[in-house]
Parts: sequence; structure tokens; C-alpha cells
Amino acid sequence: METSNEKKLKVGFFIIVGFLMFVVAIFVLGGKDNLFTPTFNIKSEFESVSGLKTGSSVRLNGIVVGKVDGVDIEASNKVLVTMTIQSSVQKFIKKDSRVTIGSDGLVGNKVIDITPGTPGNPEVQDGEMLASIKPVEVSDIMNSLKESSDNASGITKDLSEITNKV
Repeated sequence: METSNEKKLKVGFFIIVGFLMFVVAIFVLGGKDNLFTPTFNIKSEFESVSGLKTGSSVRLNGIVVGKVDGVDIEASNKVLVTMTIQSSVQKFIKKDSRVTIGSDGLVGNKVIDITPGTPGNPEVQDGEMLASIKPVEVSDIMNSLKESSDNASGITKDLSEITNKV
């Protein structure tokens, strides 16, 4: 009887250990993006990233080709964005490609958009820095609208004065 209980205990122990190893493997592999896809990294510097966060999508010609790995402050006016891109699109991203921050939809999440660059130029290599384009901020648009509204108000006032004189 004692040997039977020992065998049951050993089998139970190995089943529990095997199950725990399976659960850990699922969590470790589940947290990896592009596990079986070759990738490379590129970087870009911005003055402001306006809501961009780690894990955001990276698009090339509107197609998601990677993700943002890191958003780090380098200086008071410099933010370094590190991106992981699928190697299959590396030939389309040239050294003169530009990186900008856009939004996914009208009020959606922030994403990185990469312009393909000039054909014939050398392709970007792993770890290289791409130039960035300053993103258009909502506050800039609002300031421009306010300025246009003030100008329109002044023109309307001037026209009103002219018509009153006539």
C-alpha cells in the first residue's frame, strides 16, 4: 500500500510541475511579438510625441509593419522613439525616409507613420536613426483657427464701416 501511495504522490507531483511549466511557457511566449518573424530596430527623435506610447503601431504606406518598443526622454526637448520593424519591409524603408506621428482614425490612438523614401537610395540598417517630421498638434490647429477667426472678424468690421460710409 505504501508503494502505491508513493507512486501516486510522485505522479501527482510531476503532473503539477509539468502543468506549471506549461503555464509559464504560455505566458512567456504569449508576451513575445514577432516570435517567428525576423525583425530589425530603427530609431527617431522628436520634440514631442503627443500621446505616443510603447506598443503603438508602426505603419508604412498605411500597413502595420511593426511596433514602438520604447519612448525615452533624452533631453529637455528630445524624445527618442525605438521601433521594431518586420525585416520583410526593410527594402522599402530608405535612409531618406521620414517618420511622423499620426493618429489611428479621427480621435484614435497615436501611431508612427514611415514614408518609404526615394527608390534607388540605400535601405535603412538595423539600429539606424531616421529623420522625423514634427507632428501637427491640435493646439496648433486651434491657434490657427483663432487667428483666422480674428482676421475674418477684422475684415467684417472694415467692410461694415465701408458700407456705412457709402
